[in-house]
Amino acid sequence: MPFNLTEQELQNAFEALEHHGYSGLVPYPPEWQTVRDNWPKIKERIAHFDLDVYQPNTPMVMFAPKSRATVRPVCLLHPIDIIIYSALTLIVKDDLEAQRIPLQRRRVFSYRGSAAPNRFYAPQPTFRDFLEASEAKADRAGTKIIAVADIADFYPRIYQHRLENVIEASARFPRGEEVARVLVSKFLSNVSAKNSYGIPIGPFASRVLAEGVLIDVDAALLSDGADFLRWVDDYTIFCRTETEAQRLIFRLSEHLFRNHGLTLSAIKTKILPKEDFQNRFLQDPDQEVNEDLRILMALSTRGGRYSDTENELTPEEINELSQVNFRNMLEAALADRELVDYERLKAVLNHRALLERLPPKNRSDIASVLLANMEHLYPVADAMGQFFQTFAEEPRSVQQKIARGLLRSIKSVHGKWPPDYQMVWVLNVFTSSPNWGGAGEILRIFNTHPSDVVRRFAALALYANGSRADAVALRSGYANSSPLTRLAILLASRKQGRDERRHWRQTLQLMGVLERLL
Repeated sequence: MPFNLTEQELQNAFEALEHHGYSGLVPYPPEWQTVRDNWPKIKERIAHFDLDVYQPNTPMVMFAPKSRATVRPVCLLHPIDIIIYSALTLIVKDDLEAQRIPLQRRRVFSYRGSAAPNRFYAPQPTFRDFLEASEAKADRAGTKIIAVADIADFYPRIYQHRLENVIEASARFPRGEEVARVLVSKFLSNVSAKNSYGIPIGPFASRVLAEGVLIDVDAALLSDGADFLRWVDDYTIFCRTETEAQRLIFRLSEHLFRNHGLTLSAIKTKILPKEDFQNRFLQDPDQEVNEDLRILMALSTRGGRYSDTENELTPEEINELSQVNFRNMLEAALADRELVDYERLKAVLNHRALLERLPPKNRSDIASVLLANMEHLYPVADAMGQFFQTFAEEPRSVQQKIARGLLRSIKSVHGKWPPDYQMVWVLNVFTSSPNWGGAGEILRIFNTHPSDVVRRFAALALYANGSRADAVALRSGYANSSPLTRLAILLASRKQGRDERRHWRQTLQLMGVLERLL
């Protein structure tokens, strides 16, 4: 019997994506606007897909910085596939939440379930709540030793068969049992090229599934009498003695490996006296900066570094924000070229909703410092790219001056290019306005860069800033491109004349629902 998603299940997925966003780590795909414009038609088409035989499009994978010295593979799913992935996850998210340690016990803080059928998780609790709970437990007289543990490569190493078992065991209705099979054995297996492990990093739906995987791990710690807190894959265990801390860390390691094939990070797993823990771990990273940032921090997100929303500012607060000397803060962060202060850079750049409220002069000061230091910005490439998009409504002359600096920063030198992730976020700036210019250099990148990921974003940049001739030039790359780069080329082909474009599209024999609409 075929497995089909209902139109209501698809509607829930669409609304969840509109609320949470497309991905937490990669740029928003412009093709999503076509999904919005044609949603009733697309929803009806997807509802007829038999997901037992459906083959997802090959996703696009790029490596994003996790820290200044490590990377993680982030995944951009095709728009149709992220809708399917989201719909399947939403069907089982309440079942998984029901099996977790209850929120009222204030142990597991990350991505707690929302009662709404069109939300992946609720906005509360936040990372700041986790910090406050950690501080309270550390302050107790009986707490002497604290163990901190981080699961190594958590999302990429999740064993899919174990995830399927978790979903099936949690299911309260036959529909959930069916989803266990379709979501994991069919969809995730195909997305991961038949690998038996890993879930996509980036989509917000993955956060729900990852939390489900740790249900039995949390239960095992509780059964061992551990006084612990967890945020995503970070465990903090509060102990009376070093012996107790070692026993519980060993227990956690053993359970992760035996049941999930997961291990703890040797670098991040530590046993500390409570004073060392308080000094090193009980500060929100946004607060671990100089007094220079006091005003910015006071106006920053309510929910801490994991919140998706910014405060609304009063006129008085906007005026206060405009008095902050951003140039000095950034120059101080970049002063030591051997060891750039990325925490300070993030503390400034991660607040786009604040920065876009600044007067043009203040933002220009920030831009000039960033453009002079682009080679040092890879670990904050996403925040850097989002900041430059705040100039999308500025005069053409301002945009084109910035564009020249951005394109200079991603030119190949002796055949060597900057990291793909940095190039992606720089090229994504050009999708925000048709006035950036630089089409000739962007087309050269499309024609010469070896990465299909970079070529996709070059094509998207040409969709916004290129000409008919650029669109025609892109056509030669269509046949050898991935599904997502093909979407970008189809979007850019709108620069062609109507008859010319129709004739070319007929030669392609497009079958995908979104491809045909583009």
